Amino acid sequence: MRRREFNLLLGLAAASPWLSSATGALAASSLRVGRYKGDLSYSFEAAGVSLPYPVSYYVGGAPITEALASQQLDLAGMSEIPPVFALPSNTTYKLVGVMKMPPATQVILVPEKSSLEQLADLRGKRIGYVRATTSHFFLLQVLKEQGLSWQDVQAINLTTQDGLSAFQSGELDAWFIYGVFVQFAKFRLGARLLKDSAGYLSGNYPYGVTNAAWADPVRRQAVRAYLDAMRETLAWVAANPRQWAELNGRLTHVPAAYYLDQLDEQGQLGRLQRPDHASIQSQQQVADALFAAGAIPQQVDVSPLWDLDFLA
Repeated sequence: MRRREFNLLLGLAAASPWLSSATGALAASSLRVGRYKGDLSYSFEAAGVSLPYPVSYYVGGAPITEALASQQLDLAGMSEIPPVFALPSNTTYKLVGVMKMPPATQVILVPEKSSLEQLADLRGKRIGYVRATTSHFFLLQVLKEQGLSWQDVQAINLTTQDGLSAFQSGELDAWFIYGVFVQFAKFRLGARLLKDSAGYLSGNYPYGVTNAAWADPVRRQAVRAYLDAMRETLAWVAANPRQWAELNGRLTHVPAAYYLDQLDEQGQLGRLQRPDHASIQSQQQVADALFAAGAIPQQVDVSPLWDLDFLA
């Protein structure tokens, strides 16, 4: 896809006056994609990736998954967890792809001089997490493993930024966290790793497409093209890790060394792939575990969310 104009989309448009007109309409309104600072899409240009239509990005306000559910977006990535919390009422989007990441991307951090040495020591402690995210699920799984209940700890729902502030000020005994916040706490605050999420999380991060975009042939092709762009950019990052880290550092005002350390710990950013029945089964296990823990009010079936053939 490097510097080419997505032959499938443009070929379809050239072959059909209706599709050509529709592509023009899409170009006028753009594809709406959810992203965050440091998202892979910020590296498209550096990777030599171009899109044959404009893209408008959603970068603030309500969480991206809520924006997707309310049809403010056409496409967005997420973890397995947020869609489960929205079921059964919310079926406004389809999960069509999976970013497969190393399962150890989440960690439990404790202060440098903390007396916590093992997971059983979490009893009674003040624990920061982000509700309806992988950190929430990670926390529930750890508590279950240790024979602890939600009432046995002081679990505090915090945004990532508020969690960092609370950890820095000594208001947390442990922090279930992810992303470059791990490196920030480790290098700036001397945080110590208590445990990572290997064995607790699947590493699956689905991509959702709204039903309206999913049903529109032109937008379906545009979404496929966007996901192709992500695949090629992932390959570029693998070949150019320092350039990627420096670009992200400039965007987020975080030292590039933090991103290099993150990539070194993970081994790779991930790989984008077509979902399969194992993807559904993985999310169903998450849903069943959340219900068993009392985090959601009823059992849910996640299979209607998935389209296994979108990227065929």
